Amino acid sequence: WSYLPNLSMVRAVGSERKPVAYHFDRLGTRVRAAAVERDPARPSVLFLGCSFTLGEALPYEDSFSGQLEARPGFPLQVVNGGVGGFGAGQSFQMMKRLMDRFPAQAVVYTFIPQHPDRDAAWDRRLFHPEERFLGTTPKFALRSDGTAYLQKPALRYEDLVQSQVWACFQIAWFRKGPRPGLALTRALVLAMKEYAESRGARFYLVDWAQGPSASPESPFRDLDVRLLDTRPHQPPGWNTWYVPGDPHPDARAHAHVAGLLAARLSE
Repeated sequence: WSYLPNLSMVRAVGSERKPVAYHFDRLGTRVRAAAVERDPARPSVLFLGCSFTLGEALPYEDSFSGQLEARPGFPLQVVNGGVGGFGAGQSFQMMKRLMDRFPAQAVVYTFIPQHPDRDAAWDRRLFHPEERFLGTTPKFALRSDGTAYLQKPALRYEDLVQSQVWACFQIAWFRKGPRPGLALTRALVLAMKEYAESRGARFYLVDWAQGPSASPESPFRDLDVRLLDTRPHQPPGWNTWYVPGDPHPDARAHAHVAGLLAARLSE
């Protein structure tokens, strides 16, 4: 799934019900204002991931990509390809789509602890049967050598034939069974890196560790990637920096990540 092209909307977010404007361009990626079009020939940095990357519950200028874009002299065009609910697999597909449209110099994927669950579940209704989705995610799997491959493409639900009994079993398994491991997500991160570098772009991984669900150490510390781990040197109050009444980080958290990224991208 993705956002509707050329859409502008306002949502009331959090317990304070603050109005937040969202604007999307013809590709369905978030932009700072209506009718903003990006230059398909300008060197760019692509931001990939879920609602954290999108800047959910925040104005565009408060998101980390928006804050980077506003930095004086920032040399790259910012393309925010974050989509709510995405895991690493969908981010990989989005990366391919955007790299066909922009000359990317850098690619930044932001990981949060929910992504392994999302990568393991082809049908998001297994986790959220009460919510509405248009269709499944693309399903990736591991080869015997540990690399990732696309096992099933995304399907609209109207084209999906599935036993109700089997679906109920899957829901029970995902809710009560062991949690998915990190092997698939790690393999997808390496696949993203390989693809980005094959197209001449540097690949960066942001491990956004915030709140009680974060592991004490990054699960990617041993991978050969440019890792930006938010665990070291966390500012006071970091684990409380959320939008009031909403599970997404606030503008202070995004400003911290923007600063970390600016230092790394200056390389």
